[in-house]
Amino acid sequence: MVLVEGELRPDKETGNPRIYTRNDGTSGTSYEVFARNVQFLTPRSGATDEFGGDDSGDMGEEDIPF
Repeated sequence: MVLVEGELRPDKETGNPRIYTRNDGTSGTSYEVFARNVQFLTPRSGATDEFGGDDSGDMGEEDIPF
């Protein structure tokens, strides 16, 4: 599990999601994700995160903002 804090950015021209055509001919939409903070909530056993801290994932469900 991963917690990503940031914002979804729409298409600059339209203010809506980007619309595109997939390889199979169907339409799709997407937003650009601008992440300010990323936390890996599922620790590997005995591992520390890449910044030297303990990646214990002590965040409760009530702490998730959505």
